[in-house]
Amino acid sequence: MILCNPDILHCALLPGHGAWSQVLSNLRFVVLDECHVYRGAFGAHVAMVLRRLVRLAARYGSWPQFIGCSATIANPGQLFRMLVPHPNAAHYES
Repeated sequence: MILCNPDILHCALLPGHGAWSQVLSNLRFVVLDECHVYRGAFGAHVAMVLRRLVRLAARYGSWPQFIGCSATIANPGQLFRMLVPHPNAAHYES
């Protein structure tokens, strides 16, 4: 288990992905807390970091499931579909 924020993923884990290959190859879940704050420029940054994470996980043979948490958003499904890359995005429910 790794607990971090999107900036740490961007600056530390993803650039040195070779050192994290075992973690990436076994990555099953990514939990995004406080999803309602991922909007605007910050939301775009988070979405790009998540896409990069998914590309690297796929490179090492895994496709993680994304779980989003937010208690204060009216449209969680819509926001989550914009944040999280997935070939079957239609399966996300709000």
